[in-house]
Amino acid sequence: MEEKLGKNDANKIEQKVQKKSEKDKNGIIGGLVFGILLAFLAYQIYEKIFDFPIGQMLVYIIGFLAFICFMVSVSSFLDLKESKKLEKLEEEA
Repeated sequence: MEEKLGKNDANKIEQKVQKKSEKDKNGIIGGLVFGILLAFLAYQIYEKIFDFPIGQMLVYIIGFLAFICFMVSVSSFLDLKESKKLEKLEEEA
């Protein structure tokens, strides 16, 4: 048991800490990927079962979630620009 705890502590020390700009890049990529997947799913539901009320509800709900994912990626993009400026200022200081 003690060996496992020692290995876990060593792994925590070795883990790389992400910069704010790297987290923002991950937010952009994640928002775009999930947004595209949700938009594709909404389109497929639209093609197949939009005539039924449940299909209409699903299309609107999933479309709204796709919109939120795209807005998260836009927000992360704006944060990325700001965090790059802050990192540049920290390097100069």
